[in-house]
Amino acid sequence: MPKAVKKRLEITIRQLVNELLPRVRAAMPVRTGHLRSLTHAYVDVREDFIRGRVRVADRQHPREAVIAGALEYGAPGRRKQKVPVQAHRMRLTHLFGRPFKGGSVTVRSFSRRRPTLPELRFLRGPAMAMRPKALAAIRNAINDPLRLT
Repeated sequence: MPKAVKKRLEITIRQLVNELLPRVRAAMPVRTGHLRSLTHAYVDVREDFIRGRVRVADRQHPREAVIAGALEYGAPGRRKQKVPVQAHRMRLTHLFGRPFKGGSVTVRSFSRRRPTLPELRFLRGPAMAMRPKALAAIRNAINDPLRLT
């Protein structure tokens, strides 16, 4: 890639990423503001590529990226249904870690809690809204220096 094209493309991508960051933060859910504070814009420039990203990442809080992913993509779960509580009898073989003879208890069935989170698309939504503008800006950054030479 010619240096003039690469330099202009880097400037364009940096501008687009800096414009995307406030849009992503505005679309994020706010409870404590901690997720917003961990959201940053990055521009990676290497010999063979230039990449701009807006990410929720922090080396000290790796769990936050998992939380952000769950909020972004959602977590499917079962709809709440009225299920009758089932119980069954079990034989009691130990009590407080000691063997125990003779006896059975009634045990209620166990139901696992499954979270249901709708997808919020706070990262993908603003990026998709900016996509036509970003593609046009990148095309101009590539084609303008080539026209001058």
